[in-house]
Amino acid sequence: MKVGDSFFPITLLLVVTIGNCDVTRLRNDQIAAKLINAAKKTLGSQIEKLPPSLSSTKELRQRFKERVVHHLMKKTRQGKESKSEKAREVGRASSDLCSKERRWPTGSFLRCRRDDPDLNSCLQAAIQKAILLMKHGVPELQMLPVDPLEVTNINIQDGVGRPVKMNLDLVNAKLHGVTQCHIKSVRADLGKRSIGFDANVPFTTIDADYIMDGKFLVLPLKGKGKCSMNLTDYDIFVKMRAEPLVKDETVYWDIKEFYLHIDTLKLFQVNFENLFNGDKELGDNTNKVLNENWKEFFEELRPILRDTFGGVFLQYTNQLFHKVPESGLFLES
Repeated sequence: MKVGDSFFPITLLLVVTIGNCDVTRLRNDQIAAKLINAAKKTLGSQIEKLPPSLSSTKELRQRFKERVVHHLMKKTRQGKESKSEKAREVGRASSDLCSKERRWPTGSFLRCRRDDPDLNSCLQAAIQKAILLMKHGVPELQMLPVDPLEVTNINIQDGVGRPVKMNLDLVNAKLHGVTQCHIKSVRADLGKRSIGFDANVPFTTIDADYIMDGKFLVLPLKGKGKCSMNLTDYDIFVKMRAEPLVKDETVYWDIKEFYLHIDTLKLFQVNFENLFNGDKELGDNTNKVLNENWKEFFEELRPILRDTFGGVFLQYTNQLFHKVPESGLFLES
């Protein structure tokens, strides 16, 4: 075929379009069939379907290229078809197939319209469903389960003038129950890429290995072993702010701020095992004092728990937003 032939540009368009599609978005015969059917509709019925057993993306592109080139050569010799119109149709069909594969997994996450007059209510439902979906992870987006949420290390230190003067290390911590939260309200400004929401969390538990050395009031605190911290019926406020992140000429959300505030906690109870080298009586009495004075004890832990888990949620949220482009997060008008 000569460069000047009328259908050569269409061949180039098809090959380039297929080559530029993310390999993971052409990984099954269903997508391949859609692309071939789009070409058949545009170019005629003489392009044969590829065999169902064909699964390799590289082989798929090569075989599809061969079939299209062969058919275009026949059409060129017959002097039929219109170059510009067919190129536009094939380009639209191929581009549409690629873009759809970059959006939310079908039938899972809810998407709201940017111009929805009741956008905040829509986002309230969307965030609630997203949290429940992420509890067990989202394989389509390579997202790991978020409940329990794992944190490698949490270090808490306080000093002079505070009720608690100690060094507490929590290692291999796991936060259970965060996905049971109830979203109460949402305030969004999509123009500024900002979303905030209020939620209530009925109950969460932090399990970890601990090393502690210090003092609470006049009570010495020293031990090493397993511990648990239970937070009952508390409200949180979350605010996220993103900036545009451009990858391959596509805009994504990059979360720069994830503010987490823990408020109106009803009860905070702890249990530190193996305090004072396993002295059960002394250990039980120490846990009792901490739990009877839980408000003061929690106030010492609140800032570091807030900042630590806020940072973890920021990283997890970015894993999600870095995979789905801004155009796929919301429905246009």
